[in-house]
Amino acid sequence: MKLEHTSNKPFIKVTGQANAGFADCAMAFGARMLGFVFDRLNPRSISPERAAGIPSCNIQRVGIFHESRAEEVIAVMQRARLDFAQVADGLSTKDAERIGARRVIRELRMEHGTSISYIQMQIDEWAEHCSFFLLVVDGGEVEKVAALQFNKPWILSVDKEKADMQEMLRNCRPDGVELADSVEIAPGIQDAGKILQVIHELGK
Repeated sequence: MKLEHTSNKPFIKVTGQANAGFADCAMAFGARMLGFVFDRLNPRSISPERAAGIPSCNIQRVGIFHESRAEEVIAVMQRARLDFAQVADGLSTKDAERIGARRVIRELRMEHGTSISYIQMQIDEWAEHCSFFLLVVDGGEVEKVAALQFNKPWILSVDKEKADMQEMLRNCRPDGVELADSVEIAPGIQDAGKILQVIHELGK
């Protein structure tokens, strides 16, 4: 299901939810998306059954998948009551169509040395096969990000410890901002104070 974005202020996606208490915290702070990691090698990983038991009211539920087959993604989405699947390089556009393009968030990574042309090519290729893009950015790549042309709503994910949040927002103007490990006190456990600090910065 598509999430409409009508405000100049970016919406918030909090990823790494491992328990109901911090999901409640994220919702209280106005998060519009909750992300659950489904990756056995990630310390933030959660089982589909546990994720299903975490209430989220009307907030969109996102599953983060790396190196998963389309069949696995579809099965977990049903078991964990997910609205969106966030997928990376492991899946193709054909896989996205099997999942349902309107339910796909395509994750891209802008790391040191990544070319603008490569990321732009991915954006153009996936335009008809997803509802959102999520761009994970190394803090030093802000100038590159500002040059990208997105054809779908997009979410910025950046390590707040390595980047100036206001500079990123001013130059990149994302539709949403992901809060992940930079607001954690332990894998999957968010720090309410850090979330509140970022929300304050978003409101400046």
